[in-house]
Amino acid sequence: MNSRTAVIAATSIVIIAIGGWWYWKSGDLPGAGDVRPGSTGYDARPAVDAALSERLKKLEQAPGDGVGWALLARSYAEAGRHTEAVPIYERAMKLIPDDPQLLADFADTLGMLQGRKLEGRPQQLIQRALKIDPNRVKALMLAGTMAFDRKEFGQAVKYWERAGANLPVEGAEALRRELLANIAEANGLAGGPSTEVKAPTVPPQNKGGGRAAAITGTVTMAPELSGKGNPADILFIFARSVSGPPMPVAIVRAAKRDLPFTFRLDDSNSPMPVRKLSEVGDVAIVARLSKSGEAMPKSGDLEGMSRVVRIGAEKVTVVINRELP
Repeated sequence: MNSRTAVIAATSIVIIAIGGWWYWKSGDLPGAGDVRPGSTGYDARPAVDAALSERLKKLEQAPGDGVGWALLARSYAEAGRHTEAVPIYERAMKLIPDDPQLLADFADTLGMLQGRKLEGRPQQLIQRALKIDPNRVKALMLAGTMAFDRKEFGQAVKYWERAGANLPVEGAEALRRELLANIAEANGLAGGPSTEVKAPTVPPQNKGGGRAAAITGTVTMAPELSGKGNPADILFIFARSVSGPPMPVAIVRAAKRDLPFTFRLDDSNSPMPVRKLSEVGDVAIVARLSKSGEAMPKSGDLEGMSRVVRIGAEKVTVVINRELP
């Protein structure tokens, strides 16, 4: 069946198709600035490979950066390099073992390596993810795929309907259509009615700019780094999704002289209207002091990262505590 395999594919985003990631040139994968997404016939794969290798070298110097390792693992998987992604996922899981999105992403990658089959360890990872977060969309989609493969069509429908109910209201139309097709097929095989995947109702306070759609907190400087840099150095504070491409979903600017700096991130400061803070799940907040004034990190820039947080988090603390090599 084509649709059940499409469920797995639909949960991953192909990096080289995301023009905004290249345009942003945030340097999460250095070398992105050399890519020309609008060029006719341009092959981005060499730049992707070089960027991944460079980021891997940098992360080797930051072995405790769990979010960084998780993002790199997803980047390898999204570039189709699933075998190489596995040890990176393993490393990330040792640092953040209870992240449901990471568990589901790793299960997806292992399933791809098993010929799109999810038995064995992928199934165990999916079950762990759903135990931590019963409404995690990707885990629900994969669980529905497993149920379908076992010909448990009614159970597959339940998983996929719950996944549909937890999709963001905006920005997930293609995925919603894919779920609708799979639910209709599973219902048909089970002898039941076709089911429509409806968007969840969002309370008014959760819409863009509302309190629950924001993340607030404070950026401070570690005492041992306080003497570095100049008061005019640009301070970038941005939210980076841990379950998708690494371009920021919200960003604000300040300067070193503003530290300690109290920030608020919401949909109003999203750099890409098609991908807003309110539409993603878990994020990490990154603070970077840039000597050049550019968003792309350079050697000597100062940086810090928060723990993984959810939309609506308050009093998040980010400590700038390391100098980029």
